Amino acid sequence: MKVLSEKKKAWIDLLSAKANHRVRRKDILKDTLKDAQSTYKDTKMRAKECVERRKNEIKERYDRCRNSEVRDWCGLKEDVVTGVERGRLRWFGHLEGMYGNRMTKQIYRANVCEGKIGKSRPRKSYADQIGGILKKGQILSILNRRTCMKRLMDFSEASEIYEDRTTWKSIFSAYPSGKQEPQLYETDGGNQSKNLTVHLLVVKIEQSTVPFGGIAVDH
Repeated sequence: MKVLSEKKKAWIDLLSAKANHRVRRKDILKDTLKDAQSTYKDTKMRAKECVERRKNEIKERYDRCRNSEVRDWCGLKEDVVTGVERGRLRWFGHLEGMYGNRMTKQIYRANVCEGKIGKSRPRKSYADQIGGILKKGQILSILNRRTCMKRLMDFSEASEIYEDRTTWKSIFSAYPSGKQEPQLYETDGGNQSKNLTVHLLVVKIEQSTVPFGGIAVDH
């Protein structure tokens, strides 16, 4: 039986600990690195998708067909990048609803992209990426007090309204057009209540009870 010396045992324990730490760190950062898609990678993804579609349609490369034409041949209404961005919004709502003791939620709160950015690391944080997607889709804020106010939704507002699953589903389902069903909310102590329909009914009743002369009529 071969007996290892104490020095070799110490080295083996040290190397195994480093290997376990490396594997654990790779698993932890896997989801974070998936969301770090740059513009170059998005363009490359679109091109790769259209190349595969063109092969299925038996079109020669020298036909110089645009990517939009290839998608029309295949009956696609959107490209692969739009689907990926919609999936990021869906995952963001799921991530906000996670319990705080889960590892993924702890990584999200830690914001590992802050501080000095190393080589081959994403240049934007996860919050900046979600904010960029909301801005790109022209998704309007639903916390406006007046209909004349057209303000785009930001990351902080999106992290507050995720609890209403119906509203959040309508937001990321309408991406990238941003034409979700308009709703106005009034925040009162953390509780949100719809007031648009009631306000319109009150205004309509007041206008119907006041004639042209400006004197109210008793019915």
